[in-house]
Amino acid sequence: MPLPEDIDGLSPSELKELVLRLLQEVAQLRRTVAAQRDEIARLKGGPRRPNLRPSGMEQGTDAKPPESRQRHPRGDTRSKLAIDEERIIAVDGPPRGSRFKG
Repeated sequence: MPLPEDIDGLSPSELKELVLRLLQEVAQLRRTVAAQRDEIARLKGGPRRPNLRPSGMEQGTDAKPPESRQRHPRGDTRSKLAIDEERIIAVDGPPRGSRFKG
């Protein structure tokens, strides 16, 4: 739809419609230009537009629950032990219900 020749003669509602239509056209043209810039950068082998993630500031404004002190496990002490000697101990008889495995 072409622009009217006499803009002064338009009613306020017609002017609103014209402004809205022009704003939509400008937004579409901006999207087209951004897509073309990305395509040109891709064809030239240059850097593409980065994908920006949300900053996470909304999470930072929430109140944090009070932190309780937690104990840290000491870890496995068997891995730190060194075996110096092996002893074979004779047993009178194995306990009831057990079996000899070597």
